[in-house]
Amino acid sequence: MPIWIRTVQEKQRIKKDENAAYVYDSFVKEIASDKRFSAEQKDFLMHCMEDGFAYEEIRRIARPELDVAMMERLANYYKKKVK
Repeated sequence: MPIWIRTVQEKQRIKKDENAAYVYDSFVKEIASDKRFSAEQKDFLMHCMEDGFAYEEIRRIARPELDVAMMERLANYYKKKVK
């Protein structure tokens, strides 16, 4: 494999790793450690992250005042209409 291709692929991998670290750190700081969210809400939002939702979309539905059923409806709307 030519060195320039490997370099481009390596840069893409590094960028992906950095993005994953940013999302992880943001989720922990903004949601997982926020006592206003219930364990059920945190679990649902983590499932959204594992299912490939963009973190910005998770942030849109992550509201302590919304119950999990409403978050789920919003997530389903996003899957059907936006993706």
